[in-house]
Amino acid sequence: FPGADGIKTGYISQAGHCFVGSATREDSSGRPWRLIAVALDSNKCREDVESLLNYGFANYTHTLAVQRDAPLGAIDLNTADRPASARAASDIYAVESRWHPLPTFQTRLVPLAKPPRAPLSAGTKVGTVEVLVNGKVQATGDAISAEDLALKPSLALAKTGKSLGRGATGLLGGLAGLLCVMALARGIYRYEANKAAVRRRLARQSRLG
Repeated sequence: FPGADGIKTGYISQAGHCFVGSATREDSSGRPWRLIAVALDSNKCREDVESLLNYGFANYTHTLAVQRDAPLGAIDLNTADRPASARAASDIYAVESRWHPLPTFQTRLVPLAKPPRAPLSAGTKVGTVEVLVNGKVQATGDAISAEDLALKPSLALAKTGKSLGRGATGLLGGLAGLLCVMALARGIYRYEANKAAVRRRLARQSRLG
């Protein structure tokens, strides 16, 4: 089959003979694109998949909906010093009928549920871009930051304050420890000095007696 490149046959009693087949061909612009067909519970899986793939290539094509590096808008990351200017990480294609072209595409920029924390470098994934046709998602792709982003000044200040606070706490703790050691040493010295004084007094009394 022209362009065939996969995928897998299968069989279980509940589903019968199954086949997932794929083929890649070039469109009118010379761009390769792949179709995948699935036949389930069929006694002629190969023929069914071939028919589906031939129908798909004859009646549908893919069209560039979003070009790589296209600006998509901005996403607020909360921790960054400014919103992230997002761009498309790669070309995003949508499938359309050869006989009924799709209406104008719409794009929607969706932030990540757990956005990355600043500072971050250009190329970091910050969201997803969705291609919509008649309000329905037709294709998706990654949205990445177009530039490096620094930590928000207030957070950077708080971070510096925490670091200084930890340093000061460590210094104070060290000083407190040193004072404790000095006090202990002083106490030991005084104790030993008193013991020596008692021994000397006792020795004098013994000589006089």
